[in-house]
Amino acid sequence: HPEYYSMKNGKRIDPFVPKGEKTCHAQLCFTNENMIADFIKELEKTYATTSNAKSIAVCLEDNHNACTCPECMKDIVLPDGKILNSKADNFQSTRFYMFLNKLAKYMQAAHPGVHICTFAYHYAEIPPAVQVEKNIDIILCPIYKNVKYPVNSPENDYSWSRLRNWFPQGVQIVVYDYYGIQGCFPRAVDKTMAADFQYEYENKVYGEHAELIPDNDKPSRYTNGTQADFWDTNAMYMWVGSQLLWDPYEDVDALRKEFLTRVYGPAAQDLEEFFAICERVWKEHPAASKYNTSQKYYWTALAERGECETIRKILERAAAKPLAPKAKKL
Repeated sequence: HPEYYSMKNGKRIDPFVPKGEKTCHAQLCFTNENMIADFIKELEKTYATTSNAKSIAVCLEDNHNACTCPECMKDIVLPDGKILNSKADNFQSTRFYMFLNKLAKYMQAAHPGVHICTFAYHYAEIPPAVQVEKNIDIILCPIYKNVKYPVNSPENDYSWSRLRNWFPQGVQIVVYDYYGIQGCFPRAVDKTMAADFQYEYENKVYGEHAELIPDNDKPSRYTNGTQADFWDTNAMYMWVGSQLLWDPYEDVDALRKEFLTRVYGPAAQDLEEFFAICERVWKEHPAASKYNTSQKYYWTALAERGECETIRKILERAAAKPLAPKAKKL
């Protein structure tokens, strides 16, 4: 059924994914009623294999190929009679959530209490011009957020406007963050986490989901080394963040000291000095810090400021102290 997939430049996109690729090339044609009927059949099959499921995920593919067929590009007549045309920022988002609403209404009738959850991602990050069904749970993905700053800061207005504009919908929201996606430069994201978690808690955001690089020896897509390199330099910030999930109002500096003392023992103060230099360089660099920002910016800035020899001496001084084997390795 090629007509079930998105049209671009007058042709339907082949959704076929060659071996080794991770994402479908197409979105669905959300106005095709036959596609929706078949999709509901697949939804029912999925639910039949997971009878204890409280929600089923229905998400966009990881691309921007929204359907541009004549039917999908028609003006949308909203419930209040207003017209939403294809040039509106939330046009494609509204198309997607209108499709999702049909699935949610079906599930509510066939399986009361079962929810649909979805990634509010790419164009679907923008709240739609229609009310989302109450049994749809939103996992908001602020992929363009600069993690140097809290979400509710002027530097992040793009992401903040989307988050706060979801609140009037009154649905369950989880925020999907990218704190743990980067190379091996130390990114002091824990203070951002504290501010974000406080804001989310105070605005009744249901939960937080943070993508992380695994701690293993596989090659990293963000650095020339391995995925473990991220943890070598960022474990403190991830540990502090995990404590903040219990209580976002804890003292971040006190948590950092606890980590450094427990991990590095007599070298704790040296490592505190090392991380402080890296944090200052990272924070003051003009480049935003997103999941795909090159870490080379920050290493280069460290060198240009003449800090490389300083931090080398700090680490050598720390390593010369009577450390436990694991602390010495770190």
